[in-house]
Amino acid sequence: RYFKDKKKIKKQTKEFNEYTSSKKMIAVSNIVKQDYVKNCYVKPSQITVSYPGCNQHEYNDIKQKVCISFGIVANSSINKGGHLFLFALGIAKIFNAKFEAHIIAPLYEKDVLLKGIAKIFNLEDQLTVYDKQQDMNEFYKNIDCLVIPSKNETFGLVTLEAMSYGKTVLVSNSAGSSEIVTYNSGFIFDRNSLF
Repeated sequence: RYFKDKKKIKKQTKEFNEYTSSKKMIAVSNIVKQDYVKNCYVKPSQITVSYPGCNQHEYNDIKQKVCISFGIVANSSINKGGHLFLFALGIAKIFNAKFEAHIIAPLYEKDVLLKGIAKIFNLEDQLTVYDKQQDMNEFYKNIDCLVIPSKNETFGLVTLEAMSYGKTVLVSNSAGSSEIVTYNSGFIFDRNSLF
């Protein structure tokens, strides 16, 4: 598959260079731009970064309360970080941290690893699992902050959605949406760091 994809990328890059020699590409983040440069051999000067936008609200301070409510959109991909985040919550529970977790995971019933982590750390009481959502209002109303622990992600529109609801966002530095997080909308963390 790797070689097949590599061949396809090469063909598409060649076509891009043939037909668009004077035009620019638009990337939704610098992470995507770097990907185009590295893997598609597109010149950096041919790529313009244009971030998707929304009406951003300053995040609401999370009032000191008995427990904090985290939200995460986690498919069954290890890349999205849902497994890692649930594991981190399990460790936090060992140290008596008080929290709730709201996870949108349409494949939760089939995800042996995600269910296994929840069971091992006895997180079932603190965990609310949502199926695929048509309307995200209820999800955002139930959380204090949204966590995006992705290993790599081009952008992640959920970041913008959470910001539009005035929710704090905690975004991995390897997610493209980290490039729009400012001091008044959330925090960026180093996914490769334990601290």
